[in-house]
Amino acid sequence: PYTSEEVAAISSLFPEARLLPDPLKFKEELIRGEYDVVHIPYGCFMVNPEDPWESGFSFPEGTLSVAEVAEAGAEVELFVFSGGLGGGPVSGLEATLEGLLGSGISSLVLPLWTGDDQGTSILVKEMYRGFFEGLPKGEALGQARLSLLRSDNHLYRHPYYWAPFVLYSVWR
Repeated sequence: PYTSEEVAAISSLFPEARLLPDPLKFKEELIRGEYDVVHIPYGCFMVNPEDPWESGFSFPEGTLSVAEVAEAGAEVELFVFSGGLGGGPVSGLEATLEGLLGSGISSLVLPLWTGDDQGTSILVKEMYRGFFEGLPKGEALGQARLSLLRSDNHLYRHPYYWAPFVLYSVWR
């Protein structure tokens, strides 16, 4: 229910944002390489421990594998997936992340667990706000976590709400 609110808030920060209601069109957009920031607000991230290249994103419309993202070869500065983490083993997560980061994505924000929709929406909006204020990505995520930790809503002070997202980056 908070996905549309999340998308609207993030779109307001990106004046040239292009909304793609069908996430499978994302591959076509990646091939064009026109985006510095990509945000996918729903779906499920699945890890395939036998073949990390077949890991990827699952949507009601279909799937988008790590191999397909890598084939697109786009240069993306920040890729944020605020959907859920699929059940099952995460033993192939490291190889999956290496595949995504080796495909032209410089920084990746993913959840370690499926969090609360409203808490996720607040955290992601705060992260982008910090990013646009000039904070480095890791610091922007840290400040977003602190905003929930210091929230007037005592519920959001629990790590379940502010701790699920992790930033992975290519060291340069």
